Amino acid sequence: MNKLFKTTLFLLFISFSSFAQTTILNGGFENWSGSGSSIVPQYWNSNVNSGGNAALGGQTCFQSTTAHSGTYSVQVKSTSALGNVVNGALTTGLVDAPDFTKADGYIWSEGAPYQSGFAMTFVGRPDSLVFWYQYTPSGSDSASVQARLHIGNCYNPEAPSNSNHPIVP
Repeated sequence: MNKLFKTTLFLLFISFSSFAQTTILNGGFENWSGSGSSIVPQYWNSNVNSGGNAALGGQTCFQSTTAHSGTYSVQVKSTSALGNVVNGALTTGLVDAPDFTKADGYIWSEGAPYQSGFAMTFVGRPDSLVFWYQYTPSGSDSASVQARLHIGNCYNPEAPSNSNHPIVP
């Protein structure tokens, strides 16, 4: 009887672990890389480690000690550069600004994860997305959060402006 119980328990453990959800890497923003004005959460990207002219927009994400749990959180801010508003962004993809027209900027991730580090492998199907935020409105500003699971390349916004995407890695 004891052997049957242990075998059944082992099979249940194997079946539950085979359906376990993949965790988003550094989802709690506890680990950071870089320093000074180029610090970003590990496995995440912002303007400073981006493509095209996006890096000229300066830092838009910052390490913060105001955290829901853990030690750190990320503070995302919009800034300005050359008289234009630079949207704050934090992504596992790549922020790209091919020129100085705000509407031409986009975020993309490539289909072959980790070839350039601008994608995160996610195996499985999430059952939820939990997101904690603290937001201070300023004028007509608003905050938004998006989560996209995809195969192949993904662009945001999806429709190109001035033929600026797709980028073929």
